[in-house]
Amino acid sequence: TATAEVGTDMQTGEKSQFEVSVNADQTSKIKVFSGSARVHAQCKEVEVKAHQMTEVRVDQPPRDPVPLPSAVSLQGPLGGASFYYANFPPQIHFSWTPSLSAVKYHLEIAKDFQFRSMVFEEHVSSNTFLYGNLKLGQYYWRVRAVDRQGEDGEPSETRQIEVAQYTKPP
Repeated sequence: TATAEVGTDMQTGEKSQFEVSVNADQTSKIKVFSGSARVHAQCKEVEVKAHQMTEVRVDQPPRDPVPLPSAVSLQGPLGGASFYYANFPPQIHFSWTPSLSAVKYHLEIAKDFQFRSMVFEEHVSSNTFLYGNLKLGQYYWRVRAVDRQGEDGEPSETRQIEVAQYTKPP
C-alpha cells in the first residue's frame, strides 16, 4: 500500500490537479497535471511534479516519476457549436493539434461535463476523427495524447457541442 499527499504547490500557490487509478492487479498510478504530490511506500518517497506520473506495485516502493505525454489543443469543433440535421445525424469533424510525444490519441465524448456518461470513447491514430452517430442533445468532448507505453496524458480543455434536428421543412 502507498500514501499520496497532494496539496497546493508551495512555490506558486497553485492547487494540484491529479488522477489516481488502480488496475486489476492492484497497481496504482498517480498522474499529476498541475501542482505536485508526494507518494510514499516501502520506506521510499518520490515527488511527482506537474506533467509526471509514478506507479506503485503491491509491496514495492513507488517508481521514479516519468513525464506524461503533452496535452493537445483542440481545433474543432468550437465550443458551443451546433450541428443540425433533418433525417440522419450529422457528420462531425473533430480535430486537435498533434503531440510529438503521442503515438495515438484518446477521444472522449460524453453527455456530461465530468465524463461519467460516456457516449463514445476511442483510441485513434490521427489528430482528426469524423463521427456521425450523435443523436439529438448536448455533448462534451476532449482528447488525451497517448504515449508509447500506453499512458494517457493530461486531458485537453473540454468543449460542449449540440446536435439538433430541424423541425420545420426548409
